Amino acid sequence: MRIRMYNVGFGDCFCIRDRKGSLLVDFGAANSKIEGRPRREVFDVIISDLTTIRKKNLLLTHFHPDHVSGLLYMMRYRRDAYEFEKIYLPDVFSGPEMKYTLALLLLADVTKKASLPGRRVSLFALAEALKGTKYEGWKLVEGTSRRRYTDQDAIAMRLTTEGWEEDEIYKPQELIGITEMTKLIGKELLSGLVIKPEGKPTLAPESDKRPELNRVAEAKQDFDNKMDE
Repeated sequence: MRIRMYNVGFGDCFCIRDRKGSLLVDFGAANSKIEGRPRREVFDVIISDLTTIRKKNLLLTHFHPDHVSGLLYMMRYRRDAYEFEKIYLPDVFSGPEMKYTLALLLLADVTKKASLPGRRVSLFALAEALKGTKYEGWKLVEGTSRRRYTDQDAIAMRLTTEGWEEDEIYKPQELIGITEMTKLIGKELLSGLVIKPEGKPTLAPESDKRPELNRVAEAKQDFDNKMDE
């Protein structure tokens, strides 16, 4: 067995070989230059070496950029070299791991630094939560939504009848926003003309003030009601 550690600066990239095949363990670097050379050049050298290896397998220990940036580069610019028989990924979708993954997603959202496949993971977790899966420390809640006018023409007619000028209640070709309108005329004249739709379901920490949703029970109740009709 031979183990080669590629020099990728601040990052990881190992290749383990034996007579049966090889295993590439991570492929990434965080720094833009490696020993004075552009990272891309170093990636190309490593990829050229990997293309000489048959029966390659890939193991990713986690999804931080210093472990996957080279792989992403390969997928984008060197698709001819991206051939792996088996790919082993962290089990971020399992029940025990999802709590940790969701916590990282929350931190990534706060810091605006996505070092995980955030959208795919969060969509998976949301889909599972909608089916009734529970994640420790998390709950399904109604997402934030915005109020909207039910009928802009009806609002304009009511307000102009009450003596309001069009340039007071309209933006160019549209009504001013609900919050601004409420400050201007109060809530009474908007009665029955403003709705707040349900927010899309989203996962939130258990400390969130919004009530927990139970879409599975709601769907069952809707089905039972239909059967009773």
